[in-house]
Amino acid sequence: MQWPTKDPGETFVVDFDYSQMSGVGTLTGTPVVTVTMTYGIDSNPSAILSGAAYLNGNIVYQVVQGGQSGCIYHLSCSATDNNGMTFVVSADLPVIVE
Repeated sequence: MQWPTKDPGETFVVDFDYSQMSGVGTLTGTPVVTVTMTYGIDSNPSAILSGAAYLNGNIVYQVVQGGQSGCIYHLSCSATDNNGMTFVVSADLPVIVE
């Protein structure tokens, strides 16, 4: 999965939708979003995250900010459901000055 491009000056919310995944119960607890680089160099890729991820039903939301132009960030979200099962949804976020 890949989201549309983000300008380094933008701050907005991205979502990880677990509602269509087979076998997922109701998400509970605190989801965790981690960041790695798919392309480019950023010495602190997790700085693209602003605050903690939060739940609304079976969708996890995360505010993103900044980022280095020309880089593609890989965001992985780990969330646990009411059955104790852990699921991961990932997506790439390209950052480009337009």
